[in-house]
Amino acid sequence: MLINESQGNLADGLSQQALLRPDATAVHLPTRVVTFRQMENLVWRTAMFLHGQSIQPGDVVALTFINELTLIVAMLATARIGATAFSVPRATPAIQQSEMLLLVNAKYMATDIVGTNLEGLVTLLLDIEALFRESIPIDKSLRDGNPHAPWLISMGSGSTGRPKQIPVSHSLFQARMALYSDQIPPSSSDRVASLIHSDFPTAKYWHLHAIFSGASICLFDRGNTNPIELCRNKKVTVLYSAIVHVEQLINQLQSESKNALGSLRALVPVGSIVNDDLRKRILVMLTPNLYVRYGTNETGPITIAVPGEVLSVAGTVGRPSSGVQLEIVDSEGKPLPTGEIGQIRLRSAGIIDHYQNDTAANERAFKNGWFMPGDVGKFTSDGQLIFMGRSDQMMIMDGINIYPAEIESTIARHPAVCDQVALPLHSPLHQDIPVCAVALYPKVKVTEKELLEFAFQRLGSRYPRRIIILEKLPRTENGKLLLQQLTHAVAEKLRSPA
Repeated sequence: MLINESQGNLADGLSQQALLRPDATAVHLPTRVVTFRQMENLVWRTAMFLHGQSIQPGDVVALTFINELTLIVAMLATARIGATAFSVPRATPAIQQSEMLLLVNAKYMATDIVGTNLEGLVTLLLDIEALFRESIPIDKSLRDGNPHAPWLISMGSGSTGRPKQIPVSHSLFQARMALYSDQIPPSSSDRVASLIHSDFPTAKYWHLHAIFSGASICLFDRGNTNPIELCRNKKVTVLYSAIVHVEQLINQLQSESKNALGSLRALVPVGSIVNDDLRKRILVMLTPNLYVRYGTNETGPITIAVPGEVLSVAGTVGRPSSGVQLEIVDSEGKPLPTGEIGQIRLRSAGIIDHYQNDTAANERAFKNGWFMPGDVGKFTSDGQLIFMGRSDQMMIMDGINIYPAEIESTIARHPAVCDQVALPLHSPLHQDIPVCAVALYPKVKVTEKELLEFAFQRLGSRYPRRIIILEKLPRTENGKLLLQQLTHAVAEKLRSPA
């Protein structure tokens, strides 16, 4: 393993591997492979193309691509010349896309989609096959050796409804690479795949961490590839996924299936709480090599529960990574004793120090050198973190504090439930009445009354007063809940008689 840990350009991590292992495979595609030397040349040629279009250090370049390899090459080329990348998933609605591009002050749109033309942006068409054939000399003087602008801006949801702009610098990215290596030490023999598209920040980190470690990544046709067959055919050793993908993998297997992903040395589901029931099913049906991770877009990885620990304590997300300082504090910022529930706060070299152009969010999240992610948790006696949900989602009913995670983890234990989200129904009398939206496994029938009784028997006064059964819960590709859509669906259901 060799990951660049200097304060220079993050794309140097690829250059190091191209020098050390030029003919080794960096990327597995469906019908061919790309070596580290080829990958390095693709990035240089793309950097030269971008520079030739007058892109300067600090310019924001929006990236939207059909071809995932082209996206990865483009974001490394953007980094190499000191510009800033901003990914726009292809499924982004037009109005939302325009608002986001205006918010980040994007000047260019790099794409492989012919006909793309956004008002106010210069459109740059990239053809990956033409880049493979290109033979002009490489001008390495274009490398920005001390980039000051962020490499990447990603968007996070805000409690006020305004999106948060999360800037990640070159040095911050490199610090996060060290955290990833601490959690799951990489090997040059690894083959890494992500069921989450590289449009999303976490998948970017996973793919680049693998490449910069001398490992290879597997890119595939997401619409026509069975993930289990992908892992078997490509001999994937590390698989990242959203919770929804894991449920889909399990659902396509026979109930008696065992160790269906036997080639994996690590399966890492992310995006939402991995409840204990799902952990048990993963360990039996998919792989014993399950890692449960806690982190945010602002921080990168924070804690991890390794195989052998994922069921040691109910709800554990493991211990903090080396270099991460994590505390549980009360509302006044005073550390709480082990076992008491409170606010999570942390420090590490991988944490951003501000949101762009959002004073109110900065005041809430950054306090006295600590980052406050807005999450609630507690420590066990042996130092494991139990994640209890979001502090700003805590419900209070008749003076009783009710954490969504407690409802969700409980209802998830019902054998009919495959996905669940707890949320408040606001009441002038009781303050917050807890309700829970659930989706069921295919061909399974259960009534709301049965689910309510199941919850009441396990939660007592903290049980949800309504359980809304939906065909599915609205989530993004990487498993993030679409709260507005869910709230609308729940409201429609609640209009029917209880």
